[in-house]
Amino acid sequence: MALSSQYSNSGLDVWFKDDIKNALRAVDSANAEVFKAIDTPEMQLFRQGYEAAIRAVAEAFGIGYKSSVHRHEETPTIIDVTPY
Repeated sequence: MALSSQYSNSGLDVWFKDDIKNALRAVDSANAEVFKAIDTPEMQLFRQGYEAAIRAVAEAFGIGYKSSVHRHEETPTIIDVTPY
């Protein structure tokens, strides 16, 4: 979830790393579906460039990112909030 000011010119636009990672994962997953459906050498080259671009954006935000094609199912992070 992004935090932003009520006033658009205030300059307060804050995005959490998880939000950015989720956005990158969403567009990468969508492209991966197309990649799976079109099996051509040209699409393989396109997908390599696409993955490089996604990784570059992730690195710009200090996020380690693996492509959805190369990523195995990740176990969701569970935060224990049991009261003491």
